[in-house]
Amino acid sequence: MPFARHLLSWIRLALALAAPNVNVNPAPPVEWPAAIGGNGHQYQAVEAPAGISWTDAQAWAMAHGGYLATIHSPAENSFVYGLIDEPKYWINNATGDRTLGPWLGGFKSGSSTSAADGWQWVNGEGAFRYTNWMPTEPDGDDFLQFLAPTGGSRQATWNDVENTRPVHGFVVEFDTDAEIAVKSTYVSAAAAAASGPPWSAGGSAAAASFGTAVPPVSIASLAPTAPAGPGSTAGQNPGAPSRRTSLAVPQSSSLGMMGGRSMASSVWPLLFVCLFAFLILLAGLTIFLLPSKPVPDDNSEGTS
Repeated sequence: MPFARHLLSWIRLALALAAPNVNVNPAPPVEWPAAIGGNGHQYQAVEAPAGISWTDAQAWAMAHGGYLATIHSPAENSFVYGLIDEPKYWINNATGDRTLGPWLGGFKSGSSTSAADGWQWVNGEGAFRYTNWMPTEPDGDDFLQFLAPTGGSRQATWNDVENTRPVHGFVVEFDTDAEIAVKSTYVSAAAAAASGPPWSAGGSAAAASFGTAVPPVSIASLAPTAPAGPGSTAGQNPGAPSRRTSLAVPQSSSLGMMGGRSMASSVWPLLFVCLFAFLILLAGLTIFLLPSKPVPDDNSEGTS
């Protein structure tokens, strides 16, 4: 139906508008195949030449069907690091004695007072079971990235850093379709019961709910996803898998306008377009269902 096609176009436009308006250059996604010990997920390195906050990187990832990468083993850490082992994803810090690497999907729960405790994965998989912190880290900040100990170098060790640091890259992870089907039930229920996004100060209950609500998935038994097609352009992600997770883009954060952009602002275009599409649909149904008014017969005038 023509109306249905127009409605679908509006929805697609809304999803595009909801993505953060940032300057990024995504590389084609690369699968970590189950055949060689991987999980069948696809991972995508994304360059942010002008810098990007953790919250904007996570919002961009989720708007394109994924989330910031989570790491559970030395093998996965090496695989993810291999995708961003290029100078364009790294930047020296202000003093030049360290090199800041891309964002990863770890955050520290607001309920924890210890620098090493309270770390969670953003996709609902719960607390860290594997870590690769650089010596002396973590030291009290809230978001996870790769970090090299000397200027101009690169390595696969981790660091905690504040959200506003202008990091020059991030890594997006895409679940398999089978895992999305499982998580869509459990994660949605946990999110509905929680009081805010798990990486906000008010979302410690959400972090606990996410950690316990998502059941373990035997990803080794899942078939790997077909590789995505090549080609991408700045700000868009045509090579990403054509699927979306059920995790919601963060609506608010105790960190306010971190990174120069509130996460709530990226959701308003989606709400506006959805409301507009609903009103059009309602008007169309009203016109279709109302009975037509009978037209008087001119020949009947003046007859007895």
